[in-house]
Amino acid sequence: MVKSITLNNHKHIYIKVTWFDIAGCSTLENDFEFNNLKCAKIVSECYLYDIFQEDGIEYVRTFASYQNDGEIGYGDRNVYPMSVFTKSSQKRIRMAWKDMARG
Repeated sequence: MVKSITLNNHKHIYIKVTWFDIAGCSTLENDFEFNNLKCAKIVSECYLYDIFQEDGIEYVRTFASYQNDGEIGYGDRNVYPMSVFTKSSQKRIRMAWKDMARG
């Protein structure tokens, strides 16, 4: 069973996704430390808000908290380039988006 919520007459699917975040360090380090610098592999649990394109780049918007009492509100919002997600998460996002389009 797919977990979802409806806000403002729009269905939003709950997803658990894995993505890669930029890591940075501004201190001077040797080659060993530099070679060990890796992107952080992050797991996010959220609801899919939408997928959109801008300037030829595909983006994903999500939220993790919401208000549905009177005025609608979305909290813990994020926007990501689709390319930062693992292939399996990209597939999960696209499946959720198709399910949302069905209503």
